[in-house]
Amino acid sequence: MAFTTRKVFQVGEEVEVCSKQDGFHGSYYEATVIENLGDKYKVKYKNLVEEDDMSTALEEIAEVDEVRPLCPKVKPLLIEPINLC
Repeated sequence: MAFTTRKVFQVGEEVEVCSKQDGFHGSYYEATVIENLGDKYKVKYKNLVEEDDMSTALEEIAEVDEVRPLCPKVKPLLIEPINLC
């Protein structure tokens, strides 16, 4: 028996939203939760814009199962150069 739990995202939290649109199915886009609607979230995308106003970030309603936590940022490991001569 498997138990699943869903994370409840808070307003202002950064998330990734999965697209179910043809041609983009399974793609994830960074967004910020701007409203928690219970079984849905209103989100504002970081890199997607309104079709009729490309200076305005796209806002839309996303189903709960389309939203996941933002992947953690990982700093690259810095390696000191080795003198081979």
